[in-house]
This record gives sequence, C-alpha cells and structure tokens, in this order.
Amino acid sequence: MTIGSQGSRPTKNQRREEARQTAREHRAEAQKSERRRRLFVQGGVVAGIIVVVAVIGLVIWSAVPSPGPRPANMASDGILLQAKLDANGVPTGDIEAVLNKALPDGGEPITTTENPDLLNIVVYVDYQCPVCKNFNIANSPIIRDRVASGAATVEIHPISILDRMSMGSRYSSRAANAAACVATYDPNKFLNFDDAMFTNQPDEGTPGLDNAALKEIVKSVGADRQAEIGTCIDNETFKSWVTSSWNRVKDAPALPNTTDVVFSGTPTVIVNGTQFSFNTDPETGAFYPAQFSDFLLKLAGLKGSATSTPAPTN
Repeated sequence: MTIGSQGSRPTKNQRREEARQTAREHRAEAQKSERRRRLFVQGGVVAGIIVVVAVIGLVIWSAVPSPGPRPANMASDGILLQAKLDANGVPTGDIEAVLNKALPDGGEPITTTENPDLLNIVVYVDYQCPVCKNFNIANSPIIRDRVASGAATVEIHPISILDRMSMGSRYSSRAANAAACVATYDPNKFLNFDDAMFTNQPDEGTPGLDNAALKEIVKSVGADRQAEIGTCIDNETFKSWVTSSWNRVKDAPALPNTTDVVFSGTPTVIVNGTQFSFNTDPETGAFYPAQFSDFLLKLAGLKGSATSTPAPTN
C-alpha cells in the first residue's frame, strides 16, 4: 500500500473515537491540574492558619508571667503573725511571724489553718490605697494589741491593683515586692514595715516612692539583712509572684477560709471567715476605731461599746 492511498485513511468512526480519546485525555489532565491547584491552595491556607495560630500562641504565652521565685514565710500568699510565747506558753507581749519555706516556683499557695479559739484576722492591702492607709491608722493599734495578747492572729496579703495611679512607675507592684522581700529576709519586722509603708504613703497620681526610698523605710524599721532586702527590691525578685498572687485573689470564687467572700477592693478585711463592712467619715475618709473593735468583740462573743469619734487620717 502506497502512502496517500485511500486504504490508509482512518474511517469516520475511528476519527470520532480518536477525538473522544483525546478529549478524555485533556479532561483527565485538566482534572489533575485542578487537583494540584486545590491542594496547593489548601496547603497554603493550612500553612497560613498554622502561622496565625503560632503567632497567637506566642502572644498569649508571652503575656502569661512565667513562674518566678516565691517569697519565704508567705506560703498562703500572705504573712501570718502571732503572739510570741515564753517557755510556758504565755504571751510575752511581742509579735512574731510564723515561718515557712518558700514554695517551689509556680507552686500553689497553702491555705492557712485557722485556730478556732482565736480571732483570725486577714487583711488584703495595696500600699497605694488611701482607704487602706486610713484603716491602718485607725486599727493597727487594735490589731497589734489583740495579736500580742494571744487573742488573735493577723495575716497580711500585700497585693497590687493600683499601678495605674503612679504615672507608670508601677509603685503598687514594687511596694508589694518590697513587702515580700521583708517577709523573706526579716519577717519579724514585717508589721513595723507595714505600718511605715502607710505612714509614708505617696499621693495617688504621683510616681510614688522610688526603690531608694523603699530601702530607707526598710532601714528605718531596723530590719536585719538590709543588703539582701535592698537587692531584692532593686531586682524586683518577686515580680512574678506579685502578679500571680493578685490573679489568684481576683479570680477566686471565694477567698480562702471563707464560703462566700469575693474580693471587691482594698482593704478587704476578714475575721474568722466574716468580712468586715465599714463606714468612714464622709468628709475625711477616716475610720471609726470602735467599729472594728466592736466587730472583733462581737465575733469573740462579747459586747462592745460604740463611739462616733473617727480616727485622725494623718
């Protein structure tokens, strides 16, 4: 058969079948290309989602304070002070701290076991809080008297809620850290330090006390190990704990050793699980000393006498 002869040409049916086969091949190739394109797009979307999730996770992780050192003698997040007893178990008239080792970094606090035979006073304070200062002025002598006599204990929780009031210096946080430093290195001077911090409280809307001034307060109360306390203040050693302890307070469905007391501001004062509700002088903000004293007497099963004379505020 020679080239170009009639017998070499495909029939009409053959040409139709060849066209169909070619079309099928084109469709198959197009489908493969479309699948590759979709996989590429889906892969890009997944990769993008992974990147976004990773970035969000990094932001969240960086916003959560990493566990840092915990202060000693504050296993409950507060420092517990009680009457110092002589060899016969009789109060000497002095006050001492209940000592305990620092918990591991990130460890959960240990709730204080309260003595049912005593008045268990718990106070949450911010050293920038003016109302806390007025409470301290009116009631610190009462608390000291009850504790020294062996009738009560007091557990003080320094917290930080008023950093916004110190022009960016974070005074509340630095003050709470300083309190933790004193609790760690000279806990028996803590109550004196606590009083001195309120005596020297800066006005809201100012930068507050700098670290040098905080160290001067430590010196003024005669604290031991001042060099270590000073380094602790400068390094803000317990910065992470200050943040974590405040988060535990504000997020607690009920504060420790209470059934229904939720933190609502400073000062929060609780005695034997009952919150102290107070009124202050409408003009000066001063507390009425007998109000807290009578509250303690009532809880002790006694009856107190009221007075309308407020305590001075300075």
